[in-house]
Amino acid sequence: MLPTVRSLLLGASLLHVFVWVDCDSLWTPFLEHRVGIPADLATRTEPADGSADLSKSNPQLLSFSAMAFAAGTSLQSVAVADFNLDGKLDLAVVADPVGSDAVNVLLGDGAGRFGGPSNFAVGATPHYVVAGDWNSDGRPDVAVANYGSTSVSVLLGNGTGGLGTMSAIGVESLPVSIATGDVNGDGKLDLAVANLNASSVSVALWAGAGFGAATHIKVQTRPYSVAVGDFNRDSKLDLALANSDSMDVSVLLGNGTGSFSTPTKFALGGAQGPRAISVGEFSGDGIPDLAVVNTGTSNVSVLLGNGMGGFGAATNFGVGMSPVAAALGDFNLDGKTDLVAVNQDSNNVSVLPGSGSGGFGVITNIPVGVSPRSVAVGDFNKDGKPDLAVANANSNDVTILLNTSK
Repeated sequence: MLPTVRSLLLGASLLHVFVWVDCDSLWTPFLEHRVGIPADLATRTEPADGSADLSKSNPQLLSFSAMAFAAGTSLQSVAVADFNLDGKLDLAVVADPVGSDAVNVLLGDGAGRFGGPSNFAVGATPHYVVAGDWNSDGRPDVAVANYGSTSVSVLLGNGTGGLGTMSAIGVESLPVSIATGDVNGDGKLDLAVANLNASSVSVALWAGAGFGAATHIKVQTRPYSVAVGDFNRDSKLDLALANSDSMDVSVLLGNGTGSFSTPTKFALGGAQGPRAISVGEFSGDGIPDLAVVNTGTSNVSVLLGNGMGGFGAATNFGVGMSPVAAALGDFNLDGKTDLVAVNQDSNNVSVLPGSGSGGFGVITNIPVGVSPRSVAVGDFNKDGKPDLAVANANSNDVTILLNTSK
């Protein structure tokens, strides 16, 4: 069985969202505590930067129990899947020390703990990992963006926790993010890769025994993150990219054959340094929306979709200092999409409970390790509640946050 971390029905297309975190070494649990809403945030008012007021929605208490696991050096990204098909979620992690060039698989025990890593070679300077079943054999595989070798490494899973020898896809300069979805309607997952220096997105289609040569499409300036969704509800997947230098979002509508329209850009309401983009449904209308975390202004921009491929004006919500990653889930089990932002400079994550009308309730800030870089969502202890895994680059560990919310 291949468990799905989270699935969203966007229009008529099923999009499997694989979200990320990092680790790499023997697990050593410590630091267990419960976290609720900090006293200084319980009555939070509108931030000075003009972001939306988080205190106007009804507060919803969220709590988590934390453990940390030693995980290697300079952690960058993680994906979640059941790599050994035992019904328990595992982690695939990449780190960024010079010369390591590996993706590490850590097997979960179903109680929120993880074993030591098994290492598998990839390209130079791996930066981002995503999981999916590329060859449709029921065994999870991985793809890794290597910004040192301008390539994506593809490793097929063996179903026992191992990965095969890598094959490489050539992309453009500085690949930093990968999204996966069936963009040509053949029932197979394809890849979209954001190339930071080239200001482009590369699309690689599964071709039966492997991925074909990538097609490169220019977007706005220096995209740092890519996501897929059916934004105009035509049952064909589209692309959205967060552009770090032009400080906007590029949307490319798919034609169902793996080709895309000329990018349309959408502003972020004065937000600066967009770093990560997520697709979810925040307003209760069944239309996919966008959430973008902005490192420069320490906020999250939400753009509500109109169902025709366009998006409304951004509404900005303050989070912690220098957010660099985000993930979505229903953490309080109220049927509404919540958002978690990873705050690199305040060493915490911000959990924003969704209101169901495009806004969020009272923020919960949860301390993690030093310089967190990414987050993954999955039910790591099999209690039916989505948990979090956070990669910490400078403390060289992964914080596992088990959801104890009532």
